[in-house]
Amino acid sequence: MSHSYESPDQRAIRALLVTGGVLVAIGLLGGALPGVGDFFGLCLPGGLFLLLVAGGVFVAQRTVGEALARLLTNLCGASGATTPAPKGYSAIEARPS
Repeated sequence: MSHSYESPDQRAIRALLVTGGVLVAIGLLGGALPGVGDFFGLCLPGGLFLLLVAGGVFVAQRTVGEALARLLTNLCGASGATTPAPKGYSAIEARPS
């Protein structure tokens, strides 16, 4: 069984989506049940808020996070331009003495 790496941001987004979805479902179901609609009705706005936050985190990660990673790679990453080329040897120099 292969496991793929999941970043903490992806786990947070997944947790927000699941929690928000469950709260929305409880809020919608609670609104349909007589007598408990007021209590469970509070779950709907909270769930929608969590779904909105999850969307915001996802968009921020995809735009700002990836752009920042590219910028840091370009600024700090070794390009090879400053590393000298390895010394080449002629056939005579490479022959054991």
